[in-house]
Amino acid sequence: SLLSGHLLKGPQRIAMRRATSTEEGDLLLITNTTDGSMAVFSVMRSQQITAPSEFITDGVFLDVGVDVTEIYTVVKRTFNGVARYFVELFSDDVYTDCAFTGGAASGAMPLVHVGKDLDVICDGSVLSRETVTEYTGWTLDLDFASDEYESIDTALTTPLYGIVFDRPSTTSYEVGLPFTVYCKTMPAEIQLQTGSRISFKKRIVEISAVLQDTQELVLNDQPVAFRLLDNPLLDDPVPTFTGIKRVNGVLGYDREQAIEIEQRLPLKMTLLALDYRVAVYSGT
Repeated sequence: SLLSGHLLKGPQRIAMRRATSTEEGDLLLITNTTDGSMAVFSVMRSQQITAPSEFITDGVFLDVGVDVTEIYTVVKRTFNGVARYFVELFSDDVYTDCAFTGGAASGAMPLVHVGKDLDVICDGSVLSRETVTEYTGWTLDLDFASDEYESIDTALTTPLYGIVFDRPSTTSYEVGLPFTVYCKTMPAEIQLQTGSRISFKKRIVEISAVLQDTQELVLNDQPVAFRLLDNPLLDDPVPTFTGIKRVNGVLGYDREQAIEIEQRLPLKMTLLALDYRVAVYSGT
């Protein structure tokens, strides 16, 4: 943590997820008591690489553990003024926090995220966010002796909370707490034959991103286009893309130019590398 000591804020629990292939590194996971965040270090000892990041969720990370390759966390979340504790699994199959999944449906119920705005994914397409509220759109027609169903009064008085989708799902849905992915490169440092250009104003002219199976990416506040309108069914999922995407026309000169990378929608994103062109102000 020599260059990322600010990520360690009262460390309490620690776990290591060992790499199982040459395409990944070890993951060192440390929960913090100060703010409930988790410091995560991706480590590749053979390449002398230690890449730190910070995981933040709508709640508090209390504990973390690893079972071979599976990462489990204990998370404290507060919904509708009630504290709840969840054992959650890190999974590449879902794209939201505290996620609930299902099949064909016009909504999701019951949900624990009372009062929270949730991301909604139906059949692979991202729909508008919905707020979990009390669901009152159903009725029961009862025609039986009440003494045979003594618990029915309790069932009727217990509020149910859920959401209704913009359109029904036909095969699958996912709802969960949203989160964003954000990272920022170090300032661009240009070395020319005439010397360094650290103190000169610079502008990033073009950014090239090398991607794998990606559906959503934002570079320097500019969304990258993945849907090319070659399919008349616009409610189909965004196709995954593998290759190079270029962003031109990045405006603004600054002495400390950097690239900001964001993922704002709950979709796939794997960024393998970045390349960029820089223009230096001063006629050189």
